[in-house]
Amino acid sequence: MKLEGKPLELNYKAGDKVKVSPVGQVVGLDGRSYVIDAAELIASIMANGLHIPLDENHSFERAAGWFDYTKFEERADGIYAELEPNELGTECLDKRFYRYLSPVYVMGDNRRVIGLDSVGLVNTPNLLNTALNKKDEDESMEKEELLKELNTTKNTNVELNAKVATLSEQLKEANQKLKAQTIDARIAAGELLPNAKEFAMTLEGAALDQFLELNKTSTKHLTGRTGVEANAQEEDEATKSVYAQLGIKE
Repeated sequence: MKLEGKPLELNYKAGDKVKVSPVGQVVGLDGRSYVIDAAELIASIMANGLHIPLDENHSFERAAGWFDYTKFEERADGIYAELEPNELGTECLDKRFYRYLSPVYVMGDNRRVIGLDSVGLVNTPNLLNTALNKKDEDESMEKEELLKELNTTKNTNVELNAKVATLSEQLKEANQKLKAQTIDARIAAGELLPNAKEFAMTLEGAALDQFLELNKTSTKHLTGRTGVEANAQEEDEATKSVYAQLGIKE
């Protein structure tokens, strides 16, 4: 069945069920189309086990009455349900504050209706009111915004991680360069043997400092005790030691 541009009249009589939704391929006054399978929608309402609120002008606040979820039925021209108005609903109905009904559907894929959220009392319908599926559309927009925000955050994190990795690599290179300069300076000062440079470059922090300090004294000792001068110095030191043991002053 295809209904086009026909508002859903509020025809309530105590004891009679109210038509709450058309069925089939439905097109609203705003041009949007919806596929409503009566059996599928009623089964969804039954499965949820929640009474459907009669909502005042899509305020999504206090209910003006309730549609018993166990008392929905399919008829030739649509879906009907038993309405139990409360004090607010009775006043709205008796004083005819509203003329039309507007269900708020839960939408699935391909514009197929998969659930009924509420039924609104309205005066400006779209077929089912321009507010039809407003909640669903708002939720979709919210999800899109959240996804966009998550993607933006993800991209920002990727960029930050890339920058951190680059800076870390640059810092590592700078530290290696500084270490090499420090070691070369020790070698130039005669505080470290050239053949110890390769091993020194494998050390970091306190281990490197300790290695350089230990080598500072031993290297100067070794380099100061080479050749004839070293031999002479050894003999001189040995002679002084002997004199001291014998108690002889120089």
